[in-house]
Amino acid sequence: MAAADVEKAAAIEGAVEEKVEEPKKHPLENAWTLWFFKEEKDKDWIECYKKVASFTTVEDFWALYNFIMPPSKLAVKCEYSVFKEGISPMWEDPRNCKGGKWRYNVQQKHHGNLDDYWKEMLMSMVGEQFDEYSNEVNGVVLQRRSRNDRLAIWVSDTNNLNSVQSIGLKFKNTLALPPNVSIHYESHADAQTKASSHKFSLKL
Repeated sequence: MAAADVEKAAAIEGAVEEKVEEPKKHPLENAWTLWFFKEEKDKDWIECYKKVASFTTVEDFWALYNFIMPPSKLAVKCEYSVFKEGISPMWEDPRNCKGGKWRYNVQQKHHGNLDDYWKEMLMSMVGEQFDEYSNEVNGVVLQRRSRNDRLAIWVSDTNNLNSVQSIGLKFKNTLALPPNVSIHYESHADAQTKASSHKFSLKL
């Protein structure tokens, strides 16, 4: 090939490369981290929590969501948690200790909806769908259990009753639960005491 032809071909290739741009990603309002818990008898419970990955864009969220195993396929006593980056899925975390959680016990007859519940809650949370109280949502936890699986959304401040109730209503509506199905709120402080009568609890 003549030198002129080589230069022409190189120029065309360079122009094509300039036109090809990587698709732009859509940033989320917050960065989030996926955690995985698997009980291991020879380890302290804190050591059983593992960070899987963090994501900051819509595209990275879906890439991670489609990569991991659906919740319904997890073994009993395993857990998924997605929390704002910098917050661990533990009561002891400074940004959790004053808060609590809304919990829904997924009955066996609704077990087939478990994966849908998980997806809807994640989309609602990372999409900041809790209106002015989205900043008080710390994360969501899904626990596989032998009887009823558990799905919970963690709230940062139990003392802010307006945010607690608003988040609870959104949680219930996102799961499209019928009026006769209840969700329960419990503060982390009460949960740690394991007392028979707790100081603070709500039901929707």
